[in-house]
This record gives sequence, C-alpha cells and structure tokens, in this order.
Amino acid sequence: MADLGTLGDQLLHPVEKAHDDDPAKERKRSKKWCGTVALYMLYAALFSFKPSEAFLVDFILSRGVDGAQSETEISRQVFSVFTYTRMPALLMCLFLCRFWGCKAVVAWSALCGLATTALTIAGPSLAWLQLSQALASFAFAGHVAFDALQFSRVEPGTFRLVSHLTKGAELASCCVSSVLGQFLRQRWGERPLFAVTLAFEALAVLVALCLQGAREHPEGQKRGTRGRRPFSAAWRSLWHGEVFRWTLVWVFCYAGHDLVLTNWQILAEVKLRDLNLPNLNGYTWSAAYLASAAITLAAAPCDLAGGSAHTIQTMAPLAMAAALFGMASSRSGALGMYSSFVVFQCAFQVTAAVRNASVASEVSDGSKGGGGGGE
Repeated sequence: MADLGTLGDQLLHPVEKAHDDDPAKERKRSKKWCGTVALYMLYAALFSFKPSEAFLVDFILSRGVDGAQSETEISRQVFSVFTYTRMPALLMCLFLCRFWGCKAVVAWSALCGLATTALTIAGPSLAWLQLSQALASFAFAGHVAFDALQFSRVEPGTFRLVSHLTKGAELASCCVSSVLGQFLRQRWGERPLFAVTLAFEALAVLVALCLQGAREHPEGQKRGTRGRRPFSAAWRSLWHGEVFRWTLVWVFCYAGHDLVLTNWQILAEVKLRDLNLPNLNGYTWSAAYLASAAITLAAAPCDLAGGSAHTIQTMAPLAMAAALFGMASSRSGALGMYSSFVVFQCAFQVTAAVRNASVASEVSDGSKGGGGGGE
C-alpha cells in the first residue's frame, strides 16, 4: 500500500489533479483516491463472482420442484417473476436512494443477492423460487445506487476512469467465476457452485458496509427533507447534453439485455439437447466477460463519450439486435449461438461503461451550472 500515492499520481495525471502545490497533500489525495476506487472495484468483483450463474436452469431442473420441472415451466413460472418485478424494484431503489442513502441501498441489494442464492439452494417449493427471483430483481436494481455512490466520492474529471475500472473489475470477476464454475461442475455438479456464490455474496455484503457514504448535498439538507428539490433537479438533469439520448437508448438496450440474460440458458438447453452436445455455458459466459473486460479496460483512456457518442448510441443497439438474431436463428448451431452471445454481451457491457461516465459527467456539469445536486 506504500505505493498507492504514486499509483494515484499516475492514474490521475493528466485526468484530474488538485490545484495544490503542496506535494504531501497531493500525494495524500492520490492515495485516498486509489483506496476509494479499489474498494469500489473489490465490491464490484465480489458481487459479480457467481460461478453458479451459467448453470441456474440445470440446477433448478435437477431439484425437481413442482411447477419448475421443464424449461418452459421455469421460463413462465420462475424467470417471469424477475422480469415483471424489475420495474418496481428500480423505482423502489430510486426512492430508497433518496431517503436511505445510496450506501444503504447498495448494502440492501447485496443482502438481496445473498438471499436469492440461499433460496435457490434451499427453497422447498415453487413459491420460494419465485421469491428468490423477486429478490434478484432488487439485487440487480441496486446497481443504480452503486453507480451514484462511486461517482459521488471522486472528482468529475475521473468519472470515465472510475467507470471503466469498476466495470472492468466486475467483468473480470464474471470471467474468472464462470471458468471456475465450468471446472467445478464437471467434477462435483452444480450444488458446490451455489455454495461458492453464497460465500462471495456474503463477503460482498461486508464490503458494502465498509463503503463510504455518498457526499451530502452541498446545501447541507437533512436526510429526511430532500424530497421535492432533488426530484425536480433530476428532471432538469435529464435534458443536459446527451443525458436524454442515452436514457432513451438505454431503456431499450437494458430491457433487451435483461430479457436475454434471463432466458438464454433455456435456449441453450434446448439447442444443446437437440444437437446432443455438452453444456458449455460456463466457458461461453467466461469468454463473453473476458472480451468485454478487455475492451472496457483498453477503452478507459479514450473519450468515447465525446465525439463518438452518437456513433455508439446508434451502433450498440444494432450490434445487440444482430447478435440476438444470431442466437435465435434456427440455422445457427451451438457455435453460432455462443458466438452471438459473446458479441451481444460485449456490445452491452462496453456501452454501459461509456454511458455511465457520460451521464455522470453531464449531470455533474449541469449541477455546477445551477441544476442542483444530490446524493
């Protein structure tokens, strides 16, 4: 940890340096920045370390729960709960961020993730599996709180770097956990994978409790009296720069991504059974996240949200649509389906990192110009 100050200087220069001529203060600030971002990266990695994720359908089928004994039943009776609770979960997380604070919502979402896995392992009936999917929607909805929290503790000039670093840590964790999942499954089956996931989710809860809370509103408003002004400020922020365009694009991209990730294993299960091929979901999941992590981290120094914003906003949905067509096509075999899934994930994840940094920067600039602030 002795080199954190030097590392901070290297990462922050020339992105964002304090206007302070005192080298000691500058080094202290750089070290604090690195420590803060490292904690964000650790949380993102722990929360995303799920070796069981690529084999959820197989595990549910192996349990033989009434009402979830076929791919069709799992899609209609179990995964549909996740789909229909996503919007209420997002709205609730947005309100809770205002009244509880972002840190509390991040901790709550991590706890929901832990409960989801526990219920998936031990839930004795269909109702418990459905409850696990409802909790999963809250776990993933908590990402909005994490994004707000991480950007609240760093300077606007480092938003792009922080966004790519945390997203890269998340994707790298998914990559490693997927390879581990495939390895463990071939030797001991699915149940140990869920035990490992449970352990890492418990660690994520502990790290979430260690995260710094978001900075207070500059006007020093008390937590219980933040009602109207922040929501009106959020509405005004929607019209700053590229924020509305990113929001419009992301409504469709995010919806499509959620639907695909919820059901792609069912499609794979059907195709692999028809072709009499082994389940390689873990390797595919790993390849998708490895490629996404590499591109995301490589793009960190580039201002993709600047001159290339319109191109990304146009090409990302088209790439996702083309990949989705490749996955669903009856002519695509296992290789075509898996390759299309990798492209689909890369297009979404890289665009997510660019969008997060772009929106945060636009909102921050708007706040400085009188658009309001918040947590």
